[in-house]
Amino acid sequence: MLKAVVLTKIAQFKALTYPDRDLTREILQILGIYDIVDLEFSLNKVPPQERLAAIKMVEKHLDDLLSGDEKKWAEAKDNLKQFYFQIDEMDEEGYL
Repeated sequence: MLKAVVLTKIAQFKALTYPDRDLTREILQILGIYDIVDLEFSLNKVPPQERLAAIKMVEKHLDDLLSGDEKKWAEAKDNLKQFYFQIDEMDEEGYL
């Protein structure tokens, strides 16, 4: 049931032509990953290709995030945090 709700919201997200911060926050809150700031930032970028790439990363971990298994959820969340931390580091290095 929860997965169907999340998939519906992700489909709505993918159909957007412009970011919807409320929808983004709702998806992240349902999944319990609302505190990954860089992920939220990426999901709210104006260029659609960047938003879609970010939502694909969420979809990649969706089953684990919704599994009900705390260990799988924590690992998926950690993977997303680590990925966006690495992206942030690469961006900083690019400016140096």
